[in-house]
Amino acid sequence: MRRYDDFILGKILDKYERSSASKGGSRRNMEISYKLDRKDIPEYFDVSRMDFDILHSQLRELENAGLLRLVWKKKHEGQILEKCVLVCGNVTEAYRRLGRTPKSEKETEILGIIRKYEDQMPAFAKWVEERISQGNSVKQYLDMDDSKQAERICYLASRILQNRSEVFLRQFSISCFHDSKIAERDISAATRILSDFECDGRLKGLDAEEVLEECLIFRNPSWIMMKGGPWIDTFPGGIGITDEDALKVKWDALSVITCVLTIENLTTFHQWKGFGFSEPVSGGGIGAILDGGMELDGETLVIYLGGYANRSKREFLLRIHEAYPAAKFFHYGDIDCGGFRIWKNLSESTGLAITPCRMDLDTYREYKKWGRTLTEHDRVLLRKMMEDPFYEDQRELFGEMLRDGRKLEQEVIG
Repeated sequence: MRRYDDFILGKILDKYERSSASKGGSRRNMEISYKLDRKDIPEYFDVSRMDFDILHSQLRELENAGLLRLVWKKKHEGQILEKCVLVCGNVTEAYRRLGRTPKSEKETEILGIIRKYEDQMPAFAKWVEERISQGNSVKQYLDMDDSKQAERICYLASRILQNRSEVFLRQFSISCFHDSKIAERDISAATRILSDFECDGRLKGLDAEEVLEECLIFRNPSWIMMKGGPWIDTFPGGIGITDEDALKVKWDALSVITCVLTIENLTTFHQWKGFGFSEPVSGGGIGAILDGGMELDGETLVIYLGGYANRSKREFLLRIHEAYPAAKFFHYGDIDCGGFRIWKNLSESTGLAITPCRMDLDTYREYKKWGRTLTEHDRVLLRKMMEDPFYEDQRELFGEMLRDGRKLEQEVIG
């Protein structure tokens, strides 16, 4: 038998929690009610069924208990219900009957949790406090009905921020929870908080894996792959070393590196054989700098970093710059928001003058017929990027991308 009483009382408490009465406001002349709805209870409006007798009986019990007041349709007293009105003075009893925790208590518990971490995550703590004070939800980050999970997510996020040495995720989980698998369950929620709110901005916009790597936490060893340079003859297909080992590389002062090219995508790295230009390339300036092209040779070092570069990879690039201060640095990535943001992040986080390679208007026009459709999110980001002084030389390109509604993955660029 359906418990209409519990269903309707729950619906009314939902409305109560959205009202000012639940936040300590005046309850005088305030009516919190539920009007019977065909969508919720279609059987009540079906004259061929007898469910209305069961519903009336259950709701009269709530009325006798002082939790609801039943309002009947005129001239149909005791026969057709119009609505059920919450008796606000007995709302505590209503919660107790359903075994339900009042929203105000849940909010107090969440605020108590978040305040323990406001020193590490001040922006997120402020956002949660403002949302709760305004009566808004925080469910995109924390589940108000599961305070234990909310505590675990906040604790995990704070521990990620505090990590200072390279560690594998399962080892990190053991250090946090004495269990190798617990962190895995909440890692997405914890890293999303850091990506959206972490105060100094270094994690802004990064995905879960990128946040973890930036904070030196790895699911598996992170690798740097290289080709060209001193390995052009010995390893023509390239070599790979872990981030940790990469910082142990000793660069030969007698060798000459004139060009360092970082590549966003692994397929492009493997396929890259070098390219030359008969004329300078507009937007990127590569032709002018290299006097005609960029070849896979002993003076060009090509590096696959895999998206956003973590600390170890940035330090690796700085070590190369220190060994070969005259070398020019370039980045070759997708002609889309992500590709340009990776280039900006790499430039600003290393402080190196890094020129975009084949991420220019001419290249876009040549290959745009193989492009993908911009999403609405892409359009929003591109418009913001057009206002960013860093992308001053790309504004014409961004404008044409917006007009065409296209973006390019570097794999389609020949």
